[in-house]
Amino acid sequence: MKNIRLFSGVIVLLFAANAVLAQNSILSSGNWYKIAVENTGIHQITYEDLESYGIDPSQVNPKLIRLYGNGNGMLPEDNDEFRYDDLQENSIFVYGEDDEIFDPDDYILFYGESPTEWNLNTESGLFEHEVNLYTDYTYYFIATDLGEGKRIETQFSSIIPPTYTSTSFNDYIYHEMELENLIHSGKKWYGERFEETTEYTFPIIFPNLIITSAINLHVSAAARSEVSSLMVISIDNEPIDTLTFFPVNFSNINSDYAKNKELTTWFNVNDPDFEFKFNYNQPNDSAVAWLDYFTLNAKRNNIFETGQMKFIDIESAEPGKVTLFQITSTNDVSIWNISDPLNPTSIDYFYSNGSVEFTLETDSLLEFTVFDESQFYTPQFENTVANQNLHAIEPPDMVIITHEDFLSEVQQLAEFR
Repeated sequence: MKNIRLFSGVIVLLFAANAVLAQNSILSSGNWYKIAVENTGIHQITYEDLESYGIDPSQVNPKLIRLYGNGNGMLPEDNDEFRYDDLQENSIFVYGEDDEIFDPDDYILFYGESPTEWNLNTESGLFEHEVNLYTDYTYYFIATDLGEGKRIETQFSSIIPPTYTSTSFNDYIYHEMELENLIHSGKKWYGERFEETTEYTFPIIFPNLIITSAINLHVSAAARSEVSSLMVISIDNEPIDTLTFFPVNFSNINSDYAKNKELTTWFNVNDPDFEFKFNYNQPNDSAVAWLDYFTLNAKRNNIFETGQMKFIDIESAEPGKVTLFQITSTNDVSIWNISDPLNPTSIDYFYSNGSVEFTLETDSLLEFTVFDESQFYTPQFENTVANQNLHAIEPPDMVIITHEDFLSEVQQLAEFR
């Protein structure tokens, strides 16, 4: 008899050629709790949080707490690209676990990522973002009964003399609102609509900005107009550049619905706090434009004030390079190396006269986050997760994917096959 499986609803099937797959899914046993993260940074789970998940912390050995998750970003569309075979255990920090009792003052810290992914374009030297089209959250999973969990290890400074000193870092932000799909089809969505409102302002702040270093701006927008039209970009009411849109042939059904335009420019400001303004010069009442997104790449001094600060210095990465990282701070801080976001390490640093220092070999690009206890993100509890063992399922001879409305007809097809 043929082994045929039916799937109704939205299903994602993943295959990996010539891969060594897990024999059993990690979710096949134990009690599981699903949490959602929307920010990138250090997240805290307290005694009260665990209670709200339906966990009795007083009955949990904190050494047995485990966290699983595969980081952020969308699954690759190409089958030959890397993706994790199963949920990966993340390294976490559990305060007060040595007594093997989770007390009311104990807590969990972990590095969590928003669903938006950032990558360095090695040709331009700029960071580019990719919004996750399918979710507003990154999900992590907690277990408390599968044995001792992975903990964040200490990373000590290199004894090799530094060849480069890092006192600044590359920062980047983006604005992208997925509000409107212009042709009600495909994956392309746009944000603010310039029609009744033809001007939008966005306040920006880069703390401790190096004002002598130019800021890079990349903008993507679109316009639907029968004649050429313009969108003027201003900083603190001073125009810096203009997007020019080609006209659209309204009478031709094969014409683009709207014309997309991208622009990259550099500018300087005299203050780390400034305003962006986008003004669409609407040529007539039928013309309309949309902002797709904008990204900013800037240079900041390594000065930590409070809360959390992620930092990465492109200039530090070079084969054979050894970097002395210097951070100005008057606070008692923690520094995690988050280059591997699933397995961060805690940096053992030297502190003197308001300067945090540590030395590491930087053959590859390293990324860090420095934080104090004044600000942690709080994950949202989603639900408990029933045990499942997809890896142990016998491979089917046929897979049929269908909408539930057609399930009875597809069942007849499956029985026929």
